[in-house]
Amino acid sequence: MSQNPLPHDTIQKTTADPAEPPPRSRKRWCIPILFCILAVISLPLSLGVAGVLTYLMPHQYASRATIQIHLPGSLNLFGPATQRISPTFILVQFEIIKSREVLNAVIKKLDLQQRWNEPTLDSTYTRLLKMINVRELRHTDMVSITVYSPDPEEAAMLANTIAEEYRSIRAEMEKRSVSSGLEALQKEETNLELERIKRAAPEVIITMWEKATPSSHYARPHTTFNMLISGGIGLLFSGAFAFAALIAFLIIKTRPCTAQ
Repeated sequence: MSQNPLPHDTIQKTTADPAEPPPRSRKRWCIPILFCILAVISLPLSLGVAGVLTYLMPHQYASRATIQIHLPGSLNLFGPATQRISPTFILVQFEIIKSREVLNAVIKKLDLQQRWNEPTLDSTYTRLLKMINVRELRHTDMVSITVYSPDPEEAAMLANTIAEEYRSIRAEMEKRSVSSGLEALQKEETNLELERIKRAAPEVIITMWEKATPSSHYARPHTTFNMLISGGIGLLFSGAFAFAALIAFLIIKTRPCTAQ
């Protein structure tokens, strides 16, 4: 029994063009193309995200008060008091500046607990402590007290008040120390000249070198730093995607897909 021959149009449809790549081979090129697209958009995408996040983050203004610490020298009865800067002494002053005695005095003087609507004095102290950055100016006897706040006026006010309260409390501590030494000498009935000892002790050991002023430019977030970090991350991802696209391209070229 003979079969009817297929129509001419059907024969043309079922006959594959040897020059045309098979559909499966065309789909394999989607992978390197996708990697190439990701490599191109990674850098601008990361920069765009960083810019949006930097814009949405709350801005913090910084104000810095600089004080000079005159180190109390040892009492020398045969000459002027000798002074030298000790790293340990500077570190102790950092702790005194951030101590509860100093910051609680600032809180009470400026009524920060009510101003910030904090429930307790401890929570107000913790909030104020997080706003402060104290550091030594290298190769000097000066210390900077930097305060960060959303309000530039508040940042300057806090920095100056902290410096003033530290100077007041530190001077009081020095007076108590000298008084204790004089009392000990008096109890021992020594013949030392007490008035000369009093004159040798420094009356003011803290000097306000530079008062804090409100800043017109915010210090946090660091726009340039954030953009540099985001750009580096974008370049890293862009290079990774480009490398992946190259590997996928080489695999496809060395292992061509055959039509089934």
